[in-house]
Amino acid sequence: TAVRIAIGAAAPTVIRARLVEEALTGKKINKKLLSESAGLVTGDISPITDIRSTRQYRNQVAPVLIADTFEQAWKRSGGNPL
Repeated sequence: TAVRIAIGAAAPTVIRARLVEEALTGKKINKKLLSESAGLVTGDISPITDIRSTRQYRNQVAPVLIADTFEQAWKRSGGNPL
């Protein structure tokens, strides 16, 4: 399984969530693995504080948004391990 994840608004430019990608690539994807790997995103991002939000907020929300995205993808797959 190959996984590629791009994230915007979590660094000065769009970045890849390589730690999350590595945690998922080559593994049998299941709900538990998705949930655990979402938290790795904080090691990939270098958020800045600007007029739209603070660095701290972006660090807190990134894993939540990744987990929500994984949850949606899981539901679309029918909840079957990939």
